[in-house]
Amino acid sequence: MEKRDWLIVVLVLGLAVALPLACQSTGDDHAKDDPELGNDTGAGDGGDDDGDDDTTTDDDTTTDDDTAGDDDTADEDIKVAFIFNSDAYVSGYQTLFSFEPIEFVPIHESYVTTTSLDDYDVIMVDFDTTWTTTAEINAVGDTGLPILGIYQGGGQLLNYLSKEAGWSGGTTEFDVTKGVVLNSTHRVFNRPYDLDASDAEFLNLFLNGVRLHYHDFMVMPSGVETLVERPASTGYSAITLEDSVYMFWGYDADPNQFTDDGAKLMVNCIEYLADQGD
Repeated sequence: MEKRDWLIVVLVLGLAVALPLACQSTGDDHAKDDPELGNDTGAGDGGDDDGDDDTTTDDDTTTDDDTAGDDDTADEDIKVAFIFNSDAYVSGYQTLFSFEPIEFVPIHESYVTTTSLDDYDVIMVDFDTTWTTTAEINAVGDTGLPILGIYQGGGQLLNYLSKEAGWSGGTTEFDVTKGVVLNSTHRVFNRPYDLDASDAEFLNLFLNGVRLHYHDFMVMPSGVETLVERPASTGYSAITLEDSVYMFWGYDADPNQFTDDGAKLMVNCIEYLADQGD
């Protein structure tokens, strides 16, 4: 037989041996590329994909126990109804809250009687609201939602709702940038942002001076708690909490003037109030 014929025989015999070997299973290694089997990172040999990098629900930890009173806001945004009269601060708050799990919805005061507030978590009332009609007051008060009232407009609404912590009986001063922490263990100083505050510490809240309406409660009313005091002297309430769901923010809170701590304190207050609601 010629040399060329021997080479043909060898090649044919080689293919006859190689083809069966190539078709044999080598275990479950083909499953590594099958997205239906769930062991695509080698964390297991099938079935239980704990620890792998797929997106099935067995290693999903995004659900929580988001019930009233907890501090868990990861599952959905907090929905804030921002009631205003002029739009002076609307864009500033929109920018501030755009970095937070907060859905910020501006509502002009004239529309509160025709706008459903049932789906909101917190009502935030701006400084320049007027509350000239009983219908407007009741439209907000009847919701039973937590309220953060800012300066004059917010404070007046709280008074109209028969709250002690509001505008009535207070005193206004100008060019205030700071506040004094009264109870550093309260959540508004710690979550979600830890302000690393201690009792009697001064917090720089504003870059430039703003107006402050403070209270001198000779006898602290029942259910009322001072969170931040006037910086000039102790015993004067600057940010006050009533019945855990009504907060009077005595500062004219221009969001464009917030320091980092001021912005964080505002976010903490919003998230605290949201968790107090039903």
